[in-house]
Amino acid sequence: MSKPLRSMSMAEVCAAAEQQRKDFWARTVWKLDTRTLVLRHGNYEVDLETCRTSAEVLDWLAQLRGKLWCSEQDFVDLFDALNYLIRFQQRMCSNGNETMRGRNWAKGGNFEI
Repeated sequence: MSKPLRSMSMAEVCAAAEQQRKDFWARTVWKLDTRTLVLRHGNYEVDLETCRTSAEVLDWLAQLRGKLWCSEQDFVDLFDALNYLIRFQQRMCSNGNETMRGRNWAKGGNFEI
């Protein structure tokens, strides 16, 4: 049986969203100085300088998923962090087309966490 829906105030919604953001970034770290994304579990680093095409991003995701220690939550965390930073559909594959074509979005990118 599912839980009944309850209404939430705007303050409760904002507090829940902020807690979710804190929980998420507690599991992943964005290192601006080295432009790497680190998944704390497994201490796995993704060099965003090598994420210039959708194929390169897919390669990183496939590498991570192939790790024996990688849980579903680890994979989702890395996918969500990469998407937050890169904005896949906006910057990489809008309408199913490769839009990056080797451009290095990480250089001079505006990343606010």
